[in-house]
Amino acid sequence: MRFYGFRLILIVTVMVIVLGLSVGAFATEWVRVEGPSVLVRAEIKPYISITVNSPATFTDNIPVIEFDVDRGPGLYDALHPLTIQVNSNQAIEVRMIAEELIMKGNTDLKIPPERLSFRMVDPTITSIARAEEEFQSFRSGESKKVFESTGPIANTITEYDFRLEVVPEDRAGTYEGEIFIEVFYQS
Repeated sequence: MRFYGFRLILIVTVMVIVLGLSVGAFATEWVRVEGPSVLVRAEIKPYISITVNSPATFTDNIPVIEFDVDRGPGLYDALHPLTIQVNSNQAIEVRMIAEELIMKGNTDLKIPPERLSFRMVDPTITSIARAEEEFQSFRSGESKKVFESTGPIANTITEYDFRLEVVPEDRAGTYEGEIFIEVFYQS
């Protein structure tokens, strides 16, 4: 038995030495050598996303500003506000320009853009105080600044009320025109 015990100790010792040499043979030391460098370049283009919404839409989901002129000459507020949502990775300015409203079926009858006006809705102002806020009239061929940011913006939503002045000379009928949205950014 003594011989087997000695033999077992000898075998375990030899195995530990062999394993130690094997591990030592596979363990290497890494040496750092400078290699070439790689340039990383990302050209980020100006990004502007603008969405215009109204509860009233025309075919193809085009937002519509509607007036229900049912009491004769006077001032009429649009039935629904218009919202503009903007996302941009830089400072921007949003402008609107209105063209004249032309009667469907009779292009000689027109309402000039000067009788169409708007105001930005401030959600912190009560509806009573909002009624006293001034509307800005459009001018023929002139764009009006409606929103400006000083830097990048994300999901910024602004809301606008519109008003139309109807005079006794305006004949009954449906008048249509467009408001164009322009966006400017600093380059």
